[in-house]
Amino acid sequence: MRFTLVLALLLNTFCQSASAAGWLEAPEQKVDFTAAELAQLDLEFHQAYDQDIQNLGGTFKITFFKLIYSYMSTATLINDVHQVSIMAGNLSKKTMDMDSLRLLMCHEVGHFLGGGPRRIELDSNEDQTWNVIEGAADYFASTQCMKRVLKGQDHVAALLVKVADETISNDCQANFPGTEDRLICERSLFASKKLIAFFAKAKKVANTFGFETPDTSILEVTNPEHPDLQCRLDTYRAGALCAVDSSVTMDSKDLSIGTCSSRPLCWFAP
Repeated sequence: MRFTLVLALLLNTFCQSASAAGWLEAPEQKVDFTAAELAQLDLEFHQAYDQDIQNLGGTFKITFFKLIYSYMSTATLINDVHQVSIMAGNLSKKTMDMDSLRLLMCHEVGHFLGGGPRRIELDSNEDQTWNVIEGAADYFASTQCMKRVLKGQDHVAALLVKVADETISNDCQANFPGTEDRLICERSLFASKKLIAFFAKAKKVANTFGFETPDTSILEVTNPEHPDLQCRLDTYRAGALCAVDSSVTMDSKDLSIGTCSSRPLCWFAP
């Protein structure tokens, strides 16, 4: 009974998010990430973030919903369970790979651990006091989470399957003198491009987004919702190039802790 109630609440949250974001149901397609690959991701994220979630007084749970054909992913907090849910539309290797899926999961973790701003600071009617806004969750994903989750992996093997990208190589080399940090940066930037291409496909828009065409808009009021895709790509890039200690927990009050600079101005108004 309790599981049914929690699932109903989760699906209600999902439906509200889908409506707000304008995202449609995904077509039914094969979930071709293997059980072993999903178990590996589950293990990586629990090893990386169980303690941080426990420090918040809760437990951490990840669920891959293989029969809910949607492009959505969600973060929910019910009865102290910090739940990350990934729907089946995100689990096709036609559009995603392991690193872009990691980045997506990192975004959801960022709703719990991404410091701030939080939704309640921008909307006094918001009842989810824990919920970090979308742009901040993106920033956390590449600034902190990917660095922590990928640490110690075989980065050379992961990058061998990528098409060489001189911009990515040069940017990461300029920001990270250490080999592992540089390779994690490269993996994060490749994952960013892959994830944005996936978002474009899900939203049925042309993938015209790139590191060479940053969003130059400057907001007067912080945007709590999903930024435009170019802005999201810029945010992932800013985080990936930030040489910060991933063991430092971001703070909801002092936004300089665990970061390099102000959040991208295409969604954040200082």
